[in-house]
Amino acid sequence: MKEFFYFRNGKGEFDCDVQYEFDVFFSEAAAKKMYESEKHWRSKDDPVFQEMKGDSGIACVHYTEQERADPEGGSAPMGIYHARASFRLRNTFISITTNERTSKSDKLALAVRDLAQMLTVALVSTNRLSQ
Repeated sequence: MKEFFYFRNGKGEFDCDVQYEFDVFFSEAAAKKMYESEKHWRSKDDPVFQEMKGDSGIACVHYTEQERADPEGGSAPMGIYHARASFRLRNTFISITTNERTSKSDKLALAVRDLAQMLTVALVSTNRLSQ
């Protein structure tokens, strides 16, 4: 892995609304391996809802998962829902996780839109600098 960073809003891991994670690799093959590994690992708890492929990458959206208490707490639903999407764009793996108090939310769609806008701005800026 060449670089790893993430950012989120909120006060802590369980108090954030949206978390973005970026893993940049030296090669596309390494990013592809990470994407497949994460997809397989995440699918144990929240299966893949839909996967889409494009020229320079692949993406999947997982079913929304409701957090549950530990077995000592009776595994009772806690009223917190996690929605996830993962992407591999060339040599980069990106994961977005949202937390919400309802299962019916467009927070993940808005987070993906925000990611697309951030990447567009970054790519346009990079293209301008290289010209």
